[in-house]
Amino acid sequence: MKNQFLFLLGLSVFLFVSCEKDDDHNDHCQECHIAFMEEDGSEHSVNIDGEFCGDDLVNIESNGWEATEDIMHDGVLEYAAGDIVPASMIHCEEHADHDDHDH
Repeated sequence: MKNQFLFLLGLSVFLFVSCEKDDDHNDHCQECHIAFMEEDGSEHSVNIDGEFCGDDLVNIESNGWEATEDIMHDGVLEYAAGDIVPASMIHCEEHADHDDHDH
């Protein structure tokens, strides 16, 4: 009986540890956009094509994004292709509440 109890206890610990969620969240994919703040306090979003996953998601939120095309806002060229859009202007889907950004 003692052996069965120890076996079940060991099996439970193994299953718990092997099913534990990864804490670094590097497997998540998110769509991102550039957020331009308007004079009235509202946000104008310009979508960035594609999803960002793992290290690419961490990188865009930490270091910004290299524009792949000209980015216009209110008829003005804000970023030319090849310019770096700062991380403070990049918002990704998971962070719908933008007040929790680190940048």
